Amino acid sequence: MRRDCDDALDTVFPGAAELCDGLDNDCDGIVPVDELDSDGDGFSACQGDCDDALDTAFPGAAELCDGLDNDCDGQADEGLSFDSDNDGFTAIGSCEGSADDCDDSNPRVFPGAVELCDGIDNSCDGQVDEGFNLDLDGDGFTAIGACFGSADDCDDADGAIFPGAAELCDGLDNNCDGQVDEGFNLDLDGDGFTAIGACFGSADDCDDADGAIFPGAAELCDGIDNNCDGQADEGLSLDADNDGFTAIGSCEGSADDCDDTDGAIFPGAAELCDGIDNNCDGQVDEGLSFDADGDGFTAIGSCEGSADDCDDTDGAIFPGAAELCDGIDNNCDGQVDEGLSFDADGDGFTAIGSCEGTADDCDDTEATVFPGAPEICDGLDNDCDGLTDSADNSLVDNEAPTAACRNLTLGLNSNGMATITVGSVNDGSSDNCGPPSLSLDITSFGCTDLGPNDVTLTATDAAGNSSSCVATVTIQDNTDPVVVCRDITINLNPNGSVSIFSGQVNGGSADNCGLLGLSLDLNVFNCNRLGAQSVTLTATDAAGNSSSCVATVTVEDNDNVCNPCPSDQDADGVCDGDDNCPAVANPNQEDMDLDGQGDVCDQALCINEVVNGLSAYISGLNINFGVERALLKRLSLAELRFCARMDIRIVAMALDNVVSYVQSQSGNNIPTANANHIVGQIENLIDALNDDMVECCAGSSARPLSGPHHELMLEEGYRLDAYPNPFAQQVNIHFYLPEAGQAKLEAISLDGQLIRSWDTGFLDAGVYEKIWDGTADSGQPLKAGVYLLRLSTKDAVLVIKVALVKS
Repeated sequence: MRRDCDDALDTVFPGAAELCDGLDNDCDGIVPVDELDSDGDGFSACQGDCDDALDTAFPGAAELCDGLDNDCDGQADEGLSFDSDNDGFTAIGSCEGSADDCDDSNPRVFPGAVELCDGIDNSCDGQVDEGFNLDLDGDGFTAIGACFGSADDCDDADGAIFPGAAELCDGLDNNCDGQVDEGFNLDLDGDGFTAIGACFGSADDCDDADGAIFPGAAELCDGIDNNCDGQADEGLSLDADNDGFTAIGSCEGSADDCDDTDGAIFPGAAELCDGIDNNCDGQVDEGLSFDADGDGFTAIGSCEGSADDCDDTDGAIFPGAAELCDGIDNNCDGQVDEGLSFDADGDGFTAIGSCEGTADDCDDTEATVFPGAPEICDGLDNDCDGLTDSADNSLVDNEAPTAACRNLTLGLNSNGMATITVGSVNDGSSDNCGPPSLSLDITSFGCTDLGPNDVTLTATDAAGNSSSCVATVTIQDNTDPVVVCRDITINLNPNGSVSIFSGQVNGGSADNCGLLGLSLDLNVFNCNRLGAQSVTLTATDAAGNSSSCVATVTVEDNDNVCNPCPSDQDADGVCDGDDNCPAVANPNQEDMDLDGQGDVCDQALCINEVVNGLSAYISGLNINFGVERALLKRLSLAELRFCARMDIRIVAMALDNVVSYVQSQSGNNIPTANANHIVGQIENLIDALNDDMVECCAGSSARPLSGPHHELMLEEGYRLDAYPNPFAQQVNIHFYLPEAGQAKLEAISLDGQLIRSWDTGFLDAGVYEKIWDGTADSGQPLKAGVYLLRLSTKDAVLVIKVALVKS
């Protein structure tokens, strides 16, 4: 009969139901793994710890931004990295993104959003409706449309304008009632005109009490200013000029003064020669017009007729008479002998037919044209000899032509040549005496002239005058090389490789300006490139033009250097001497448990060796230490659960957790290729688990004590292991005690010297972990090498090797 292992607790006795209390309730010497708090976070797996290898993961833990389910609610990083309203900004405190969206439930609210009049801080600047609640003029009223306040100030730029203000006669709506100057616009007599000084309307009714008086009214003979022009009865009863006669239509008097503004004009006044009806008889200057010389034109000043005869004593002189060469103004135009004796252009020569002077100037409108003038190139007969410009031997031309150039870009032909003519660069060269002759200093270009070239265009006229300009002629080579390939056959050298150069496959490639270089995309061949290989030959000229062709290079292994294996019975390409499973094809030589035998030949995988191998691989990746530690803990937890004989589904679930974690870190904290390798290895291990091809080999490295406890040690499963192994910075040492007792952990050199000790004292049954950083008890770092780890208990001594490497 088994003893009650804790007689102080009524929940502990042989055969009792195991409770989630961290105790050995049924007294079988084992505390179930799911009751252990492996990571020391105060929760075991049965208490809801979703990751008992990670001390930051337990029910109610603070969610961290680490891609893990820290609070064990089935979600990772919830509430720490989101954009709920899909506005491109994440909420304040988010793990990723801007982390500054002050309201992540409203897509119209984010930093930089347009502020709306909605009582919300749309732009996340800590202000609400800024710019929508103004009283710019300080009159106590906010502008129309403001978010707060009265929102009815019709002019928030003027403190004198607001609802209820006194209306002023200023053309403004002072009281914001929609009316301007109300009460200041009167028309008391209803004649459509407002009184003088009114704010609206005409404001010019000189008598707003009488509807018959207003601007534009008919003036009445009543002594009143009926039309508001400041005059009374104007034009109705006046003798304005005080000549004793009132104006026609006047209210009183004679009413027959035809001009009441001039006192000399009235009925019976003397008629004057002034173009006026002085006596109001309806005639003007009657009896005051004469023609003394009878030429049909009246003298200047006459009251009738033309009144423009400049000499009314000579019948041959009148306006329009023929001008005679007599020194007299015959036609009364104020000029004497005009057109008959003059030098209009002032060149000292009078026009042909003049009364005086040379009378031989062939063009009296041009000062450069007269008999004997120098002939110049202007299209005129300067010397009046009947010849013009270059047709006249006396031409004088001292003016140089104007040379005008334009730049040109030209490509070389297939022969590497290019030519130009004067027309190629002439941009309208000209001369005062007609088109000049043109010439170039350079007309031909070749491959040595690529790029800009200065070309001089010279313009020369008939008189020998010349000028020049410089055009830039840019020569380009736009012609691709002509590439010709030839096929060749080569043989591998004794080292299993061979190289070729471009000249071997060049079949006569050429270029209009010569080749700059030939290159190959492939020039080294080995056993992986036997047979016909396509090789691209590329030719490039000095201008950067290129073209390619493809040659076939046949690679032969005449000396059979590519098959050095004397025997490869499974035909997997690995010689039997190097094949870790020569009877079964395994070209990748996979050996997950590192036992020296390929996985395809293993009867069963040792989970401890597989985990150690993966741990070493992970430790060598130089990844984030926190990620490395979390990953190694998860691997160790799966190993511990398997070796503790837990249900295979629980072990597989732990391995699945490792896969999920690696995939969450892939491409971020773990390079994608390395993450894929780790996932592939773990998935292979899961398949082996499901095929019952995995075993726990923890006891293989332990050296049990002899004696009566030997069988107990084997049955209960003492265990000591370490990962990663080899290690560079630190190694995690795990040991398992099947029952309570004294235990001591030590590190020893290969020559038996004690280097480091951990006196653990009395321990309860369970799994324990120590972390060693590769230093001695003194703190001195150890040299790289192999060391022994020794676990000593009352029933067993276990020893394993660990290798310290320097990173």
